Amino acid sequence: MAFFPGDRFLLTSALEGKTCLWNVETSELLGELEEQREEVSLFAFSPNGRHLLACNRRGGQAQLWTVDMTGPIPVCTLRGIYRTYHRIGDACWLNDRQFILADTGGADGHPYFYHLQVENLV
Repeated sequence: MAFFPGDRFLLTSALEGKTCLWNVETSELLGELEEQREEVSLFAFSPNGRHLLACNRRGGQAQLWTVDMTGPIPVCTLRGIYRTYHRIGDACWLNDRQFILADTGGADGHPYFYHLQVENLV
């Protein structure tokens, strides 16, 4: 679950893979992120709110979305997918263009860290 910048909208993810967009004030379902078909364990917005990372619960990928907040309802567009070795445990935006992903490690117990830039995924 993650609130959009401004706290007017909310993203949720369910076990069956639906990622839903909600109006916080009215509790109205506004839509779904159609390209997101697996349960998300982690959402992270860039500091300027123009990008969103969504990391699958079962692991294997992080998705980068652009977020357009100019209309009455946010519009999220899938821009890229980054494949990971394991499930992502945390994501941290360093600035509006760079972020770090930390996965939970494999059978060897060794975690992996990915330092990425938006340009590498778009």
